[in-house]
Amino acid sequence: MELLSGSRKKLLWGLGASLVALFITIILGQTIFYDILQSFEAKTLDWRFIYRERLRDPAVPIEDIVIVDIDERSLEKYGQFPWPRSYHADLLERLRADSALGVAFDIQFFDAPIDSHSQNLFIESIRESGNIVSAVALYPEDKDHFRYSMDKNPYAALVPKIEDLGAVKPLQFDRIDGPPMEFAEASASLGFVNFVPDRDGITRHTPLVLRAAGDNFLSLSLALINSAFNSNRQNPISYRKGHLYPVPELEVPIDEDGLFRINFVGPPMSFRYISYYDVKERRLPDGYFQGKLVLVGTSARGLSDLKIVPISNEFPGVEIHATVMYNILTHQFLRTVSNWLILPLLIIITFLLGTLFYGSSAFKGFLLFLAIILGWFILVVVMFVKSSIIIELVRPIFTFSLTYVLVVVHRYFGEEQEKKKYRGILQHYVAPTVVKQIVDNIDNLKLGGDSRELTMLFSDIEGFTEVSERLTPQQLVTFMNAYTTIQTESVFEFFGTLDKYIGDAIVVIFGAPEVRYELNYPECACRAALKVSENDKIISERYKHLGVGKIRTRIGINTGEAVVGNMGSYVRFSYTALGDNVNLASRLEGLNKEYRTRILISEMTRNHTSKEYITRELDLVRVKGRSQPVRIYELMGYGATDDPAAHLIEKFSNALRNYRNRDFKKAEKDFLKILEFRPTDGPADMFVQRCRSLIEEPPPEDWDGVWVMRWK
Repeated sequence: MELLSGSRKKLLWGLGASLVALFITIILGQTIFYDILQSFEAKTLDWRFIYRERLRDPAVPIEDIVIVDIDERSLEKYGQFPWPRSYHADLLERLRADSALGVAFDIQFFDAPIDSHSQNLFIESIRESGNIVSAVALYPEDKDHFRYSMDKNPYAALVPKIEDLGAVKPLQFDRIDGPPMEFAEASASLGFVNFVPDRDGITRHTPLVLRAAGDNFLSLSLALINSAFNSNRQNPISYRKGHLYPVPELEVPIDEDGLFRINFVGPPMSFRYISYYDVKERRLPDGYFQGKLVLVGTSARGLSDLKIVPISNEFPGVEIHATVMYNILTHQFLRTVSNWLILPLLIIITFLLGTLFYGSSAFKGFLLFLAIILGWFILVVVMFVKSSIIIELVRPIFTFSLTYVLVVVHRYFGEEQEKKKYRGILQHYVAPTVVKQIVDNIDNLKLGGDSRELTMLFSDIEGFTEVSERLTPQQLVTFMNAYTTIQTESVFEFFGTLDKYIGDAIVVIFGAPEVRYELNYPECACRAALKVSENDKIISERYKHLGVGKIRTRIGINTGEAVVGNMGSYVRFSYTALGDNVNLASRLEGLNKEYRTRILISEMTRNHTSKEYITRELDLVRVKGRSQPVRIYELMGYGATDDPAAHLIEKFSNALRNYRNRDFKKAEKDFLKILEFRPTDGPADMFVQRCRSLIEEPPPEDWDGVWVMRWK
């Protein structure tokens, strides 16, 4: 009985959570959050268009509707727009000769031209064509600029008649701008070119009917269809049950505002674009436009007819007209599933979720939640991609999520409270600092990186193989743990980030993941390197009883652009840096063996450090895997330069100058003099051997002083 009572209790709590979630969703959807929810829904529709476009094969341009484009090429040929109207007359002559089915100008010829003869030619061409639709534009009243509301429609006899629209209330405008009356009378029909973007500036709908001065107007696209396919233009356009009929056999859905939801068929240029210049100059084969609908418009940026739509931020307005026509003629409409069908399904799923969440463990409940969310998402996407059917996404997912959250919150403060103390045990196995880093930057836990300037430090122990051979496995583990602990703490002291340990090698990043702009990271790396070298003495003394000998850490430092972020696979990844400049730091660490030095830095690092860092220029080398030579320096210390160091740097600089001037004999003597007062100087000894080799076998005449390293 207790078990039955518990099950019944879970069922009741699940139903209660479901009811609360549904109630909150309905209340939010009918109050101030309505616009927010609708805005999110509109954005998800944009994503569906983009996703559908990605899944499609590259489309062949649609040929039945042709756009004669006033493009950049036409502007280059004919000069700044507007052009003489005789140009358009020539264009219409070509289209009429090809028997184009209908032509619409998405261009406003509202002002009387200076050249009346050119205008008369254009008007005569329009009249002779008999199938030209011209543009009008509707505007709100603007008393500040003396543009007052119009009581009468001057084009009343010229616009297509529309029957009673019933419950449809088209958007109202106050003024009508259009072409001169003789121009309009020559046209077969008139259509408005207005677009009505959503509040976020994106055009997702377009009005097919607008109202001004007591009359209804058709859009340019619908007027062209009516003109081209309606055999009796005197018959009014009918409206029945949410649909317009521009011709009896074409049913066009519109909403209560007279808006049509655009079903975009693809990105810009999905229709056949023909340059205005090519048409006017008769560069196309005869009969090309026969039986086709033609829109004359522009894709040129300078003519300001580019719109923001779900699939593009620069979509030609003329192609929106073409898209609407294509939707209508092919019956490819976006259809929205009624809320009266969605609501019962939503209630059933929500009740089911509430009860199942309470009857499942936390993990299984979460998986169920993800499955429901994913399932609804897949349903929405598939129905849109396959059938152009719109199912609401935001409110259902919000309802499911809220149901799950309510269940989780209740369980947390109820039965889950007892389990909380056991979950707390986990923190004893993970360092608190690591946990905090993960929680504070949870969005960064994904594959990918960004490019930034970094300083990379690579180090390893000189002769580590011999050291490891002298120790037992247990002694080696003890020594390496101590070595890496001491050296890593020194790196942290100067704001370095540990990248990885590779055997005895330590890789450190300076300048990521966190960037503190008050720090000079190249200097931090140099200070860390000097501290690591000082630690070698302490470590050698502390572990001399193990027979490790004298520990010497070799270090390479380079500064430059690199990609830093989470690298690896989706199974396992780590925060690291990649790039040519990272590889160069590794190469510099290896070059210490060649020059018998301890710390080598690149010229890029040296250029970012102050004079307080004591360095001597060693060489100009081209390392393996890098085409450009790099100047390298030995980092010798920090602070005031003592006399022996200053003397060494001066003598080495003079010897290096003679070496680069190809005076190898003199350079050899200079390097030998350095060895007299500093016999252990590795770079001087190496250059003595190199000079002798170059004396025996001189370099070519175009030798630039760069030494090429053949090994890594």
